[in-house]
Amino acid sequence: MPLLKRQKVEDCVTEMLRDGIIRPSDSAWASPITLAPKKDGTTRFCVDYRKINAI
Repeated sequence: MPLLKRQKVEDCVTEMLRDGIIRPSDSAWASPITLAPKKDGTTRFCVDYRKINAI
C-alpha cells in the first residue's frame, strides 16, 4: 500500500477508535480494507466482509 494511503488508513482507524465506532481486537479473523475515492475528493474507508459472511 502506498505511504500516502497507509497514513490515511491509520488516520481513519485512529478516528474510529476515538469515536467508539470500532474497538481493538485480538481475533484471528480479519477483513480486507480499501480506500475508495468519493466525488467530492474525500476518501471512503471500506471493509470487504464477503469472506467472513460466507462462513
